[in-house]
Amino acid sequence: MEEEVSLLVEAGRKMGARNWVPATSGNLSVRREGTPTRYLISASGGSKSELTTEDFLLFEVGLRRLDARAAKSSAETAVHDLLYARYAPGAILHGHPLFATMVAQRFVNEGKVTVTGWELIKAMGFWGEGDVLTLPIVPNHGDIPTLAQAVLDASRPDVGAVLVAGHGVYAWGARVADAMRHLEAVEYLSQVIWEHLRLDGNWPG
Repeated sequence: MEEEVSLLVEAGRKMGARNWVPATSGNLSVRREGTPTRYLISASGGSKSELTTEDFLLFEVGLRRLDARAAKSSAETAVHDLLYARYAPGAILHGHPLFATMVAQRFVNEGKVTVTGWELIKAMGFWGEGDVLTLPIVPNHGDIPTLAQAVLDASRPDVGAVLVAGHGVYAWGARVADAMRHLEAVEYLSQVIWEHLRLDGNWPG
């Protein structure tokens, strides 16, 4: 478990270097090895690019906090909690990457954006000729339980990410590295989409 938490700390540093967790935004979590219903998640506040292995709180699915320390838990723990309950991923990364956040805002009324013909959809597990990647998009909600349910309802078993309009991205995978790969792919593809929109006002996907 110490190794996985160290990888999560490193993921926070990488996200910070790319300005994906500006100010004190974002939250990162990892499922506790051998206990499918327990996970560690970054505490509220502080820069996620400067996390240490002591900055994570232990929870059990159902939002049961198992950590008695004084640190405040993140309100968005509720989103992670529902995703762990449904998919039992190894890790979840939530950041605010710029292009994905803007694309989500642009396509929120459609509830999704599709991508085909771009090699990097393979990073999301789409390897077939002519495969279409559908990225789910939900509106942002100030009420976190509402946001959590919206993310869960929009999530797809074949796509390890959900975009939130004007907010950011939740990405998950079997390991920290898989969640990071999904987050990186979503942001790259979102930049492709945004450049198309900027150049001709249209996205052919």
